[in-house]
Amino acid sequence: ESWKKAVVLKVTKDKAEIETADGATGEIPLPLLAWARHAEKGQNMGPVPTSVKQVLRKGDVIYVEPNKYRSRQSTVNANNVRSTSFWISLASLATSIMSTIVVVLSYSSK
Repeated sequence: ESWKKAVVLKVTKDKAEIETADGATGEIPLPLLAWARHAEKGQNMGPVPTSVKQVLRKGDVIYVEPNKYRSRQSTVNANNVRSTSFWISLASLATSIMSTIVVVLSYSSK
């Protein structure tokens, strides 16, 4: 998949919460930022960050590549089995199906 533009919504010591331009949300845990080291005089690279706050700030615009494993588990706008909107949609679909069955049965019995 291609890189997506995202904004950092919240930063803690252990992770950053992000949202992409298409509304997908995600997290960047500290271990994934081990590469983000600054150059130090006389050394190739500085130390590995010990906090996400050393690397990212709320409002930063970054480019992210979806984690292939995690992206298969999630959907845009967090519309998954734990979300209220998922269950409302499912209830609406069930109601529509039941209404259709009732109408078909009432016409077939005439």
